[in-house]
Amino acid sequence: MPLTAVNNAPRAEGDLGSGSLAASQTVFKGALLMRNTATGATPVTFRPGTFRYRNSPSADAITVADIGKVCFVIDDERVRKRTAPAPARRPAWSRPWTAPATGSAWTKP
Repeated sequence: MPLTAVNNAPRAEGDLGSGSLAASQTVFKGALLMRNTATGATPVTFRPGTFRYRNSPSADAITVADIGKVCFVIDDERVRKRTAPAPARRPAWSRPWTAPATGSAWTKP
């Protein structure tokens, strides 16, 4: 039903998120970080936003034509425009915001 009065919708403040890592995991500052439903032992704080990651050096490099489409993770510092064939499928990551010709791609959730 549409609003007929002011809606005081709650909003999460701040630009930091938190989660947990498995005890055997290490995350370096600036790494691409994906969340999942697994529980972990080590707390981690992260900042969602638009970040520049290394672009795939192959035919799967993100170009200007891929801006706004879903891109995929290669590892904790690289992205590509397509997932890989089974069994090496890559998780969907984000959408490229811009793709400069410098071997990088700015991505934004």
